[in-house]
Amino acid sequence: MEPMSAGELRVIRQFLGLSADQLGALLGVAGRSVRRWESSERDEHGAVRWPIPDGIRQAVERLEDAAATEVGAMVRYLREMPDPGIVTFRTDAEMAAAHPGTRLPASWHRAIVGRAIQEVPAVRVAFLSDALDAGATVQDVLMVAEPAQASLR
Repeated sequence: MEPMSAGELRVIRQFLGLSADQLGALLGVAGRSVRRWESSERDEHGAVRWPIPDGIRQAVERLEDAAATEVGAMVRYLREMPDPGIVTFRTDAEMAAAHPGTRLPASWHRAIVGRAIQEVPAVRVAFLSDALDAGATVQDVLMVAEPAQASLR
């Protein structure tokens, strides 16, 4: 398998809506390691100073697959609605309260929602806290796609 390049890692990480620290936490490494892998810094002999370990590609591909599954579930959910709308999370605390046990940050969910609404026209998007302030209940507004979420806990 081809080693993952620094550019590929950064592009995928950003596409997933994750900071280096957030991706590091999901991979079980320090965010500093992710930043070093993405730096492409070379030593005096021209060798990459911090090569990306072999297992990182597979772990990142699992995150990509889970994200694609989540996007697909959201798209199917939204297409079934006569007046499609979805909530996302302003903060990691909101995300954790709505999805107990998840290790995913709110920025990941916002990235997933962004990808899903590109495929479904005229979707309303609101933050969970705003929807609740407007009188909705959590059950009214929360779209839960557990299969992908469960694979990332």
